[in-house]
Amino acid sequence: MADFNRRFAVIPALEGDAHVPYLGKAQALERILSVQAPRCLSKNLSCQFERQLLQVKTQSQGLSLRGARIRVHCHHDGRMELVWQGRTLAFETSTKPIKQSATANAKEVNARVDWALEQRRDHAPRQHIRGRKTRHVYPTKHLR
Repeated sequence: MADFNRRFAVIPALEGDAHVPYLGKAQALERILSVQAPRCLSKNLSCQFERQLLQVKTQSQGLSLRGARIRVHCHHDGRMELVWQGRTLAFETSTKPIKQSATANAKEVNARVDWALEQRRDHAPRQHIRGRKTRHVYPTKHLR
């Protein structure tokens, strides 16, 4: 280390400390040093962040917040903060539920497949045969 300092040391032009104290608020400094993620609020005043659903709590209907672009701040101590136009929004956090479709038995599955095949047959596109003016060929019915 001493060899490195001897080779690369630079003598300062002025002999004072060049650091200046921060004159802003502590809250502003915390926001600057936080990890920030932009989000857009939905019609029901919620957004998703890291597999969590963040629901904004309001005193009134909160119509002006619908579709608002907010910023999620993750602070170094683990706190989260929602900020909109410089104001902190109160919110609740819940884990996002995983959607699972209802289980179906074999009879229901077969009925749905049969219905889908009927729909496909009824709405199948016509194929034009080359050389003939108006004749169309329809797909044949599948064997059951």
